Amino acid sequence: MVAGSVRSVSYPVTYTRKIRYSDTDAQGIVFNANYLRYVDDAIVDYFDALTVNWSQMNERGYDLVLGRAEIDFRSPGRLGDVLSTGVRVESVGTSSIVFDISIVDATDRLVVAGKEIQVMVDHQTYEKSAVPPWFVEAVEELQGPVEWKGRS
Repeated sequence: MVAGSVRSVSYPVTYTRKIRYSDTDAQGIVFNANYLRYVDDAIVDYFDALTVNWSQMNERGYDLVLGRAEIDFRSPGRLGDVLSTGVRVESVGTSSIVFDISIVDATDRLVVAGKEIQVMVDHQTYEKSAVPPWFVEAVEELQGPVEWKGRS
């Protein structure tokens, strides 16, 4: 987990993975669903970098669930490629967090661009919950100001 630039965009966290045989499909390229796994790994690393990590968020009674994933496949990842997944919070809604995602190879060739919308929920009931101010403060401490619709 390191900060880095991907396609000249500053990402507070990047997750790097060498593509293994088990990542690929019969066409010899990364199986499409595996990109969501790389994004998930990057988001977990993002939470590790926050001053309030995932476990602490759960202890405070909150959790996140995936509401939507958007992935645009731009070029194939292949066996042996080293892919870097950049992730940052693009915006925060009343109960949602939009993550901006880019996956590139070692030459900065764009492989995948996308977004994930995570929904804040109560950790016990999984009912939708408002994003708490301390969460946004932790995000802004890590990466700088974000658009937040719930800000007063």
